[in-house]
Amino acid sequence: SLSKDMEIIYEHGVFPEVLYIFKHALTRDVLYKSILSRKRKEIHHQVARAIEDLWSDNIESYYGVLANHFIDGGDYEKGAGYAKLASKNMQRSGSYNEAIHYALMNVSCLEKFPKSEMIQLKIAQARTILGILLIGMNHFKRAEEIVSPIAEIALKSPDQKVKALILTVLGSCE
Repeated sequence: SLSKDMEIIYEHGVFPEVLYIFKHALTRDVLYKSILSRKRKEIHHQVARAIEDLWSDNIESYYGVLANHFIDGGDYEKGAGYAKLASKNMQRSGSYNEAIHYALMNVSCLEKFPKSEMIQLKIAQARTILGILLIGMNHFKRAEEIVSPIAEIALKSPDQKVKALILTVLGSCE
């Protein structure tokens, strides 16, 4: 192909498992940005579906990648779900900065949903968990900023765990 002849991309692997890699990240970025937004979203969604299909037996290893592709593909429901799972995985492995990153992604996705009482409770739960993670990393000011907007909702929640966690965050911030 012309791209290979011009040494823009390299072929890696043996057919049928050939991988094409850009020689320079800048070339990849320029090409990526030139793809129309709608088409780019479609591609991200297709990649996410392919990962789900291909690696369904070991999907836990791909939660973060799936979260990113579904979010970039505009599927915030699936993006939120995978971001939440990725955050839990990162917590279990002791990677708290990454856990916080995915917890923030989860909150961001949930906040894109149409407002309802159920969504507000999910947002309160997600922000409360994020607050706990931030407290664990001694980011008290940020934890307070994250939970303050939902403190009242969390305290009215029927979920006793959320109530306990929000009080833990607020108490720790004091």
